[in-house]
Order: sequence, then structure tokens, then C-alpha cells
Amino acid sequence: GAIKFTNPSWTNGTASIQVSTNTSYQIEYQLNGTEGAWTRIASGGTISGLSHNTNVYARLTDGVNAGQYATASIKDTVAPTVSIAPSNITSNSVKLTVTASDNQSGLADSGRYTYYLNSSQKASNNTNSYTYTGLTANTSYTLKVVVKDKAGNTNEAQIEGTTEEVTSGLVEGAIKFTNPSWTNGTASI
Repeated sequence: GAIKFTNPSWTNGTASIQVSTNTSYQIEYQLNGTEGAWTRIASGGTISGLSHNTNVYARLTDGVNAGQYATASIKDTVAPTVSIAPSNITSNSVKLTVTASDNQSGLADSGRYTYYLNSSQKASNNTNSYTYTGLTANTSYTLKVVVKDKAGNTNEAQIEGTTEEVTSGLVEGAIKFTNPSWTNGTASI
């Protein structure tokens, strides 16, 4: 209990942690090991620029002698937040747009979004939208995305949706024409 660490706080993908002592000794710390040079820090000082899976070792010293060390592990255990919105729904396609964020280690650098149609994986990439194509008209589908952060935590969002039905026969307003526009003696519509 002579060395105390605060819980890590995260900003822009890196963590910081404060270390303090209730003694009159000085604090030294190292990252990911105890061999080599130690860095002095004031009691209540902040160690920053830490990433997921970093181990912070701290010990007390009188300037000549050093005691045992205490350890704090930096862990991102919070899954990203994710929401989805469908758009451009037709009889054979639908676009899914993802809004995701991670306030700890940040979203994964690769394979950030994995898209599923029903239970089949369709794509895994870093693009926050995906268009499902080749669908059957007037059919219900489950669209799902799984979002991953740098620490490997995942979260998902899914929706149920039905593709549009292709109209048959004479349906008023199903097909629309614009007024013709003329250029150099020819029209387009």
C-alpha cells in the first residue's frame, strides 16, 4: 500500500496513470520490465503515452537504495460503441452505414468492420459502409456489423430489413420521366 496507482484514463488512443506514495521516499518507474534505468517521478505524477497491455512498474527509493516494486497493467476492457443505419434500399441491394467509436485504445487499425448478411460474413475492412448486392426482391434479411478496437474488444449491431418489391403490371407512378431537355437539336429525358 505504500505505492498507489489511479485507474488509467484514456485520451486519443493512449492512457495515462498517476502514481503516488504516502511515504517520504521518491518514486521511480519503468514500463514493461524492471531491468535497466528507472525514471523518477514526483508523488502524484502522471505517466502518459501508455497503450493497451503496457505494464507500469514503480518502486520507492531513498536515492541510493530501492525497495520492491508495485505493478499496474494498462488494459482496455471496454468494447467500442456502434450504431448502424440502412439506406438506398432497392429490390436487390441495401447500403449499411456504421457509426463507431472507442474512447480507450481506439478502433482497430485493420479489419475494423466485419459485415454479415444473415450469418454469412461478406466483408472485413476499415470502411464504415458496405453495400449488400445480389439480394432477392421482397425478402427479409439480417444485416450485422461487428466492430473491433485495438485491444481486440468487439461490439456489434444488427437490423432486420426487407428488400423492396419490383412492381409488375401497370402501377401509377412506378416509372417517371423528366421533361425533355434540348441541346443542339437533340433531346434527352
